[in-house]
Amino acid sequence: MYYSPLHSYDLEFGCAITSLAGFTSYYTTSWGTELGCPEKVRYPAEALASFTTILPGLPDGSLEVHLGLQKDVMERLIENQEFRRFAELES
Repeated sequence: MYYSPLHSYDLEFGCAITSLAGFTSYYTTSWGTELGCPEKVRYPAEALASFTTILPGLPDGSLEVHLGLQKDVMERLIENQEFRRFAELES
């Protein structure tokens, strides 16, 4: 059984945020001649509702943020022009 530290939390009315933005050494750590250095960092699970992860800052200075939102909340966020000024959306 997969255990998440959030397993016992009720996030229905709140949120949790974690930031890995300062862990830029991910991109300079070599995995050898076959793999080299990673281009991007991902985690192997889907985002949980109400849980946001800021991934390590990319070498170009940008940040990737994974948002775990309910469908209706995400739809409203995508339509928000102020948000879209600062975000490039990927699925």
